[in-house]
Amino acid sequence: MGQGPADPLLAVVSPPRAERFRAAAGLAPDEALTADFSGWSKLVLLTSDRALLFPRNHEMVAALRAELEALRVVEAAGISEIPRVLEVWEDPTLSPYPIVSTTRRPGTALEAVLPTLDLATLGWIAEQLGSLASRWHALPPGPLAQRPARELSHRTRLADLLGTGADAADPAELLREIAPVLSLGEAEIGRAASAIHRTRTLAPVLVHSDLHEGQLLIDSGDFTVTGVIDWQTAGVDHPFTEFDLGEWGPTIWRSHRAGFPELRRRYWAAYATARELDPRLAADFEWVWSASHALRLAEDPPDANLAEVLGTVDQALAEVRIATRRLAP
Repeated sequence: MGQGPADPLLAVVSPPRAERFRAAAGLAPDEALTADFSGWSKLVLLTSDRALLFPRNHEMVAALRAELEALRVVEAAGISEIPRVLEVWEDPTLSPYPIVSTTRRPGTALEAVLPTLDLATLGWIAEQLGSLASRWHALPPGPLAQRPARELSHRTRLADLLGTGADAADPAELLREIAPVLSLGEAEIGRAASAIHRTRTLAPVLVHSDLHEGQLLIDSGDFTVTGVIDWQTAGVDHPFTEFDLGEWGPTIWRSHRAGFPELRRRYWAAYATARELDPRLAADFEWVWSASHALRLAEDPPDANLAEVLGTVDQALAEVRIATRRLAP
């Protein structure tokens, strides 16, 4: 039965349960399964058209339930690039943990080809993500509204600027603190204050909250986005947080950090067009991200090895100066 001792199903269910699981899932006794065990929270078995999701261990059951809940919410958007839940098993005769079956999205993981991509191709991928995100951002969050926003160390200053942090300060108070660090003059402080006010008018939305090269599938021929996966961290947050290049691994930072303003511009242009947002928010978006990064580095300057990835404080401050000049009054 199955593929014998090499059957990857045996890595997630015990041998006595393997035959029962194949029958319950409608898998032929000799149907081959492909394993993807690279995930932090779950183990995945793939058929030609389905993905079978198993918690990595008992501590990850909650993460799988969170993903299941999120997938059921975003299904309402009818976005074909997002996997659709097909079946859920909570049967101790199959597994002590829940098992989720979803549609399998075609394509190659972006992280596998990222080192070969140029900035223009990444910009095309960013535009697609911006358009897709506008669709799930329009959904009512339902039960996901009860989830707290993700707290990530590199987003601490971002949360301060967006006013989403636990101790969010008034823009004027915040600018008194950060203006000297960012070398903002009086006129620049005024423009920055207007930008912060505008960004804080955007209502929270349903976010994936973990978009990066490991969660995206693409067609390796034309670089069309074919899949947006791993929804366990979905919740409600400020729209800007969805487009966080700080979530991406070191490959894109080493190769394309200087092009991040262009990537962010294309990300936001596609998103804002779909949502018909105030055009001034494009410059605000770039300023908030560049300022939050500069503040992070200024408060904790990277050593030489890390600076090779993140850039230096001086480089970050130079980007803030450029972004500040482009702000509307």
